[in-house]
Amino acid sequence: MKVYEYYENTLKKDGWTITEGKKHFSIAAKKDKHIVNIMIQKMDKNVILVVTSK
Repeated sequence: MKVYEYYENTLKKDGWTITEGKKHFSIAAKKDKHIVNIMIQKMDKNVILVVTSK
């Protein structure tokens, strides 16, 4: 899924460290004191992203 690779590459380029990744399903990353979790779900021709951050 291109969405996973896009967000993974974007986070890495912005200095985030990928702490966990389940290919095509979710990405967890950390930068300084910040954390982000991105959940990816494909529904028919649509993609749903759920992003949480702290």
